[in-house]
Amino acid sequence: EKFIELLGLIQKYSVNTSHPYFFNQLFGSLDPIALAAEIVALSVNTSVYTYETAPVFSLIEREVMGQIGKLVFGPTSGKQISFESDDKFEGEGLMIPGGSLANLTAMHAARHRWKVMNGFIKQATEDTEQMLGTDWSTFGEEKKSDDVFPTTAKMQGEDTETGETLCDYIRSVPDLVAFVSSEAHYSFSKSARVLGLREDDLVIIPTHPDGRMNVHELSKRIEEIELESASHMDARIRVPFFVACTAGSTV
Repeated sequence: EKFIELLGLIQKYSVNTSHPYFFNQLFGSLDPIALAAEIVALSVNTSVYTYETAPVFSLIEREVMGQIGKLVFGPTSGKQISFESDDKFEGEGLMIPGGSLANLTAMHAARHRWKVMNGFIKQATEDTEQMLGTDWSTFGEEKKSDDVFPTTAKMQGEDTETGETLCDYIRSVPDLVAFVSSEAHYSFSKSARVLGLREDDLVIIPTHPDGRMNVHELSKRIEEIELESASHMDARIRVPFFVACTAGSTV
């Protein structure tokens, strides 16, 4: 009885999202179908790690991703969208609990793809293996000369023969630059900091009166950053890797 009373108090003093005067851009009144699905999910009490642990939920997730993919990108066959047809969207996706985490995941995936495409993931592994077998008494005497990107010490004109650190020894990744519109969600600022981007490497692009990103300004800023890095006008090497698009909402 005490527990039932406690649940009643929680409902009584919580915001009544089912009230006809309650308006919110993210959530609203209780959806009976969602409630039924939540009860089933809680009763099964599993996690969708693999097909073996959650076969039904894995199939549901794949179906939902396919339908969303068709809605956003269209079927891979190029035909007109029809949810009743057998046309499938060939792709992958993630179930994300909110827009902020979606933005963080997008930036992380873009950075990872850039590193893989430019050979930094493999190089990091090779550097780590080499360092594990390094004779630290002679550390710094042998240097790699074929680095695509110089180390931080080289970029700043420092003497790399003395006072070396572990960070100087590893081929440094250039500073990656992300671009978002002035109407973008504030979570991009948080995501950039979580990923370790510098404050000035999240570039804000102005928008038109209707909220669209000014692509002319975007192209101009990308070219400026590329020219600065190519001419070494900046002590840092900066490389564009991510452009966030806002589609009818804040995320």
